[in-house]
Amino acid sequence: MHFWQTARIGLFIAVLVVNSIVLSAQTPNVDTLNAQAQQLLENSPEQSLRLSLQSVQLALKTNYLSGHTKALNLAGQGYYRLNNYKKSLQYFSQALDKALIRRQDPEAADAYEYLGQAYFGFGDYDQSLSLFFKSLRIREKIRDKKGTAQSLTLIGSVYEASGKLDKALEYYQKALKLWTALEDTTGLAIVYNYLGQLYDKRSEYTQALEYLANSLSIYQKQKSERGISQALHSIGEVYFHQKKYDFAINYYFRALKREQRLQLLHAVARSYNSIAACYYETSKYQQAIFYYEKAIVKGRRAQTRDPLMNAYLGLASSQDALKNYKDAYINHRIYSQIRDSIFNARTNVEIAEVEAKYLLENQQQEVELLRKEKRINTITLRENRNLTYLMGVLLVALLFLAIVLISRFRIKQRSGHLLESRNQIIHTQNVELQQTNLKLTESEASLRSLIATKDKFFTIVSHDLRGPLNSLASLFQVLINHIDHFDKNELKKFVQDMNTSVKSVLDLVENLLHWSRTQRGGIRYEPELLELDHIMHELLSTVSVMASNKGINILLDISSDIHIYADKNMLLFTLRNLTDNAIKFSHIGDNVSISTNVKDNLVEIAITDNGIGISPNDLQKLFRIDTYHTTNGTANESGTGLGLILCQEFVNRNGGEIGVDSIVGKGTTFWFTVPVYVLTATEK
Repeated sequence: MHFWQTARIGLFIAVLVVNSIVLSAQTPNVDTLNAQAQQLLENSPEQSLRLSLQSVQLALKTNYLSGHTKALNLAGQGYYRLNNYKKSLQYFSQALDKALIRRQDPEAADAYEYLGQAYFGFGDYDQSLSLFFKSLRIREKIRDKKGTAQSLTLIGSVYEASGKLDKALEYYQKALKLWTALEDTTGLAIVYNYLGQLYDKRSEYTQALEYLANSLSIYQKQKSERGISQALHSIGEVYFHQKKYDFAINYYFRALKREQRLQLLHAVARSYNSIAACYYETSKYQQAIFYYEKAIVKGRRAQTRDPLMNAYLGLASSQDALKNYKDAYINHRIYSQIRDSIFNARTNVEIAEVEAKYLLENQQQEVELLRKEKRINTITLRENRNLTYLMGVLLVALLFLAIVLISRFRIKQRSGHLLESRNQIIHTQNVELQQTNLKLTESEASLRSLIATKDKFFTIVSHDLRGPLNSLASLFQVLINHIDHFDKNELKKFVQDMNTSVKSVLDLVENLLHWSRTQRGGIRYEPELLELDHIMHELLSTVSVMASNKGINILLDISSDIHIYADKNMLLFTLRNLTDNAIKFSHIGDNVSISTNVKDNLVEIAITDNGIGISPNDLQKLFRIDTYHTTNGTANESGTGLGLILCQEFVNRNGGEIGVDSIVGKGTTFWFTVPVYVLTATEK
């Protein structure tokens, strides 16, 4: 017997060693599978689900606890996106149970959040809100500030969906304060978008557009095509509710263009529905039918029911308006079938909840039955223990053996718990260390930006302010010492030189003031309807003196019927700055042309000169605050280097883009875009 015990213990130790080796070799594979499943979740939910289920099995086999919980959550998300709500709830619940048992607070908070999102999708706002608050309490306990901000944002979205807009605003503002403190621009962009949609629901459209413009600006700086498309669509919704359908269509098409490039089928179907709704509201029923049918095609490919349901309803309404009653009836029936299938799916979720409760009750009854049977067996053994001496001895031996085994099992169990607890502590410390490193990285980036800004400021002041002032000082000194020796023409030339130096200083001060106001957020974005030819004539009145002094001819090639939607002051500043640069770097007697080209609901304005041009190396330095670049003009005019940075800021604020093309010795073209305003029949 001793031999078999020794052999079993040796085998047990060997299994532990092998499992340990396998775990160390395969744990990265679990993380890899989870990462791949997360990446594919948005556009390939079937493939994501397959990878997450593989990860569940592998993590269970290798006893990789945190990876197992993560994989369960991913599988739940995969089933949810494939409309298998029963399975999604089962996997989310398993992930939550495992996280609570294993004391994995971050994973438990995630599981509560995913369950809350699932119930939110089912329309059960009370249950969703309860789960989001549980996630919030855990994240506050473990001091996960980013997770806390995320939970506050989600709680606000539940209040908004349930019509409690004041409560929603309260939690959005809490989230906004925390995202701002964290300097998390992505979180700020998301909560700005939520706030814009909330103010849209309250019919406070000016504030809605202001928040959505902030969201769009952040996404443009991040070059996040997905975020830009969401912000553009939200702005379109505001204009739709204002009944400014031409504006709305403009923004819907801009969002659609990016959604098609990213292959976001659900979002593409949504945009087609929105465009069709604009045409329907303006009684353009044929165009509405065209885009509703496009929404149906994309909705089927995306396998999402809500866009399909809305598209069929809109299609039926459009055909009814055209008196195509048969087609309207058929499409309304399809709409009703999809609506009923959504209702049935939500009913299946409720059935799944009932089944889960039923299974739990059955398990409790089975446990109670086993306990009763154990009591009966114990009583029977006690009654029969005196039947024979041999059975008594055997019972004592069995009890002794059981005690030994139980004792060893408990020792092993305590060791396992201790090891698991230490692993969890190490994991928590690693997470905190990663968060600290991330904050340090973000702080370093912010500090570098501040240092670059400071260096830019002092470089400009030391270089561009000192030059004109030294020139003035020299001119004054010459006048003081030799004024009696100059005739009238020479004095006039001195005064002209002094005027040039003073103008350089004034231009520098004006640009510095504009730049400082943009850094403090002191310049408000106030767009309005503008006639481009009026703006151009106003521009000519301000630059004509400078042009005539150098004999420069300014040629306009613009259409007289172009209307745009932009901030007038920002637009004039940009035009004036770019035109001044063109004049500055042109030779005496050259031409400077200003032309326009309308495409894709945008107008491109180009300022072209035949001057000295810009080298490829210097082109890379333009529009950058961290690199100083300035060049004197053909008549030795000085520049600040700040003007182009301000132009880029103002163009981006107006929803456009700016760029430059140049060939050394042949000239330069600066171009930028602004949104076109399409006049309605009434406005015409």
